[in-house]
Amino acid sequence: MVDVAYKPGELHIQTVFDENGRSIYGGKGADTYRALGYEIMSLDRASDLITEEQHKTYCKGWTRISEEAWYEALEVLPPEKWQTIGGVEMFRLMEYTTGAITAHYARIGEYYYCCNESIFTDYEKLVAQVKAYHSTIIQEENNADHYTQAE
Repeated sequence: MVDVAYKPGELHIQTVFDENGRSIYGGKGADTYRALGYEIMSLDRASDLITEEQHKTYCKGWTRISEEAWYEALEVLPPEKWQTIGGVEMFRLMEYTTGAITAHYARIGEYYYCCNESIFTDYEKLVAQVKAYHSTIIQEENNADHYTQAE
């Protein structure tokens, strides 16, 4: 088992310790890192915490984008996992933002959307999310049209 120094909330580990409990980068002991606010833990635990922090930092939900932005993303690199599910055409970028997080793109009719999400998130879940967001966009447009016609 490998131990590391990790500060909760950060997106990286600070150092890795050898079998004698010394940093492999400079030889400082674990107590030095504890005094600086780091926690000493297994690499697996730190990796799980970093993955959670990456998700909180980079995954903010769906946003509406232009048709041009959709096609630019589609054509910049070969798309990953390009498919249509439940009437939603989706793909994700093959160039990842960080870890297992990348930009996912969705098209519903003439509406285009994007979100950063883990590659391990099920496409059925992403489709449900983007459809829910799409329905709010349609409702807002209908409300705006209603108010414009009432004037």
